[in-house]
Amino acid sequence: MIDRRAATLLLKRMLYIGIGLIIIFYQLLPLKTTPPTWVGPDLLMAITIVYAIRRPAYIPIGSVALLFLFSDFILHRPPGMMSLFMVIGCEWLKRRSQHLRVATFGVEWLTIALVIIMQAMGSHFLLTLTMAPPPPVGLAAMQAMGTILLYPVLTGLAHHLLGIHKSPTDDDSILRFRS
Repeated sequence: MIDRRAATLLLKRMLYIGIGLIIIFYQLLPLKTTPPTWVGPDLLMAITIVYAIRRPAYIPIGSVALLFLFSDFILHRPPGMMSLFMVIGCEWLKRRSQHLRVATFGVEWLTIALVIIMQAMGSHFLLTLTMAPPPPVGLAAMQAMGTILLYPVLTGLAHHLLGIHKSPTDDDSILRFRS
């Protein structure tokens, strides 16, 4: 028999993967046939960051790596680059989630802005280093800024729709599996 807490944890992890796959599917839809002149925010990155700060136990590192690796392959990005940056960024945010839970929202927003900007700069640097054509700096900056500005909206939606809220205690330690 499965424990109720373990079933809840498994359900929340599957919800994250399901949301991620829906976002990837939506990005594959041919809604525009002309090349874009502006880039929207990276919704998958923003959702993952919300989960990493609010409920770190809901996103194990393997699911983040596999989901972003899958999106790299499907969306024709350099394989493994975004998954590498998201794994590093999410683990860094997970380690600081206890401090961010008691901090103000401004500090939390500034922290994720730093992570997103570092990921955009690291991606641009890595593509330049490997002599792969990087996207224009303006479009990459526009996407990073859009993702940063989308974060407060997503935290509100996650709080009210999905029940992913910031709690000052270590509730996630209750949900972790014991080995």
